[in-house]
Amino acid sequence: SATTLDFGGFSFLTGIPWLAAQRRDGPGGYAFTISGANLSGATIAGVEATFDLDQAIADPIRLAPNEPFEQHYLFAVGDSDAHSAVRWIAARDDALPVDYRAATEPTAIRVVEADGGAPVSDVVVDLELWFDERWQVLDRMRPDANGYLPADQLDMINQSGDRRLVAWSDGRGRSAPTLWSDGAPSTVTVPTAGALTVRINDEQGQPMPARLQLWQNDERVRQVFLTGEQTIAVAPGTYELHINHGFEYSITSATVTIPSGGTTRFETTLKHLVDTLGWMSIDTHVHSSPSPDSKVLVDERIRNAAAVGLEVPVATDHEAIVGLWQGIVKTGLYEWVTTITGEEVTASLPEHLTMFPAIPDGTLRGGIVKWYRKGLPELWDAIHERSNGGVAMLNHPKQIYRLLEWDRVAGQPAIADYSVLQLTDSQTPWSWDFEGVELMNGYGTIFRQSGDHPSIGHFDNWMSFHNHGHRIVGGGASDAHGTNDLGEPRSYFRSPTDKPAELSVDDAVAAYKSGQVLVSGGAFIRVVGVNGQSIELGDLVEDRDGVIDLKLDISAIPEIDVSHVRIYANCDEVRLFETTATDATIKFSGTVTVPVSNDGTVRDAHIVVAAFGRKPMPRGFFDYDPAAVPRAITNPFYVDTDGNGTFDPPGGKECSYTTD
Repeated sequence: SATTLDFGGFSFLTGIPWLAAQRRDGPGGYAFTISGANLSGATIAGVEATFDLDQAIADPIRLAPNEPFEQHYLFAVGDSDAHSAVRWIAARDDALPVDYRAATEPTAIRVVEADGGAPVSDVVVDLELWFDERWQVLDRMRPDANGYLPADQLDMINQSGDRRLVAWSDGRGRSAPTLWSDGAPSTVTVPTAGALTVRINDEQGQPMPARLQLWQNDERVRQVFLTGEQTIAVAPGTYELHINHGFEYSITSATVTIPSGGTTRFETTLKHLVDTLGWMSIDTHVHSSPSPDSKVLVDERIRNAAAVGLEVPVATDHEAIVGLWQGIVKTGLYEWVTTITGEEVTASLPEHLTMFPAIPDGTLRGGIVKWYRKGLPELWDAIHERSNGGVAMLNHPKQIYRLLEWDRVAGQPAIADYSVLQLTDSQTPWSWDFEGVELMNGYGTIFRQSGDHPSIGHFDNWMSFHNHGHRIVGGGASDAHGTNDLGEPRSYFRSPTDKPAELSVDDAVAAYKSGQVLVSGGAFIRVVGVNGQSIELGDLVEDRDGVIDLKLDISAIPEIDVSHVRIYANCDEVRLFETTATDATIKFSGTVTVPVSNDGTVRDAHIVVAAFGRKPMPRGFFDYDPAAVPRAITNPFYVDTDGNGTFDPPGGKECSYTTD
């Protein structure tokens, strides 16, 4: 019988009879099991893993060389729902543990509408079991045209606990639970459906993609990625409606009421407010269905990107070089989205790495980089060979900083025993032969916090790279596996075109290699010039007196506040000032005087600009701690104070700065 087992810090649900799923948007389902196995499930490193617990813990398979072993895997596809696939597995004597069976008598369960009792077929019905102190889905079905569920319901023997039926759909919401006894006729009553027709226009009156969210009682109850005028099923009721197209366009908020049995129409226009001319938005860490830990289909990912205003999602699936081009072809969203194909090289040790670009080679996984028992030098070499000299990035680096005991002053790992990384004495754990690091992976704090491990601090460690003369670009990426967080945060890179369909991958690679990248959590910073001369991020400028006049333009939509700006020289905070128009689009446009050191010493410096807010993000976007996470942060430009035509790094040091 099913039970839970706590082992090694993980909680395993054991005795699972099968795994099953069904399409949300149409007929079809599948089921899977292993014959004779004690299936168990747990979430491990973010992946929902299922395995035979007996083999893993109690009775592992021990085979001599060349000794055969046979294991039966059963996979069934159904034509209607998950149940239509499960019933095939349940009919096999060798498929299930002894405490599962198909119901012996047909059961009459019908779904009807609350108003008038008409039969309902456009819902999903879950058969739930009260187990392990919560309701868990035992079976999932769709009614037929007359509202009846399949007669051969499945149930569990030797399991105590109540059972109930819950019907749900986007257009009807969730029904009140109906308690059910095995074999007893039952009726499930659902609300009458409603609908919402939405059209989002650009400033020329043409339909455009956008993200729609519906909220009730301070909870988001629905999110849809619109690509034109669409009618969507929505349960009757009153909602807060929020529409956006990412960080650059105006947002719309309103209250809408969906009538029972009727349709509400809503139309709005979104205006392009934030000037990002010459820059293109990119998310260098995006997963879709080729990754085992993502359920987002490729075409859904492209609609997702178009809706949130992300121009370049980089496909970085785990050990899969597949890409998203098929999704662009299928959706036709060339005007809004392009893509770059890459890979997340999922080296458990030392760390996950991003590679782009990469062209699939026609093999099953596309020609992945094999990482087992390789240190970073070997991995960087393999990545650059596979990407033809492309971009290699260090992902979510908190783990590797701790494992290597990163020493910011020395600018190198302090670890003495490489064996913990499964490396030999002849292998080294570190190499500077990479282009970028994820300064922001999601919206976790990038600054040192009280009580942190001495090697933790994304901003400080990134700055230590530059303090030692290594021009490693800092990037922002979502690490999106679902659809909620794509492009939050994102990066912008310098581009000769603002049209996604015209982007050259070489231009994106060149921008990353030259440091012409900024990270955005909602705002955009344009470094316009120094001492009256225009510059780009990554440039070297000469200034002999140790004080520069820095011209900046900082913008965000009015609802995203940008209240103050910090400027760092060699990772020390050297200037803090308030913006002039927190609630306008242009938060600051002007020139500020910036010393190149915090102690009056004239020395070469790398300069970073970061913008911060104090208010929550507007509804429709991810919220985060604005004191610990900047609204936007640039990569450095460099100041040559001795006129020798180069940047002389200051060497190892700890950073000095404030946070709100």
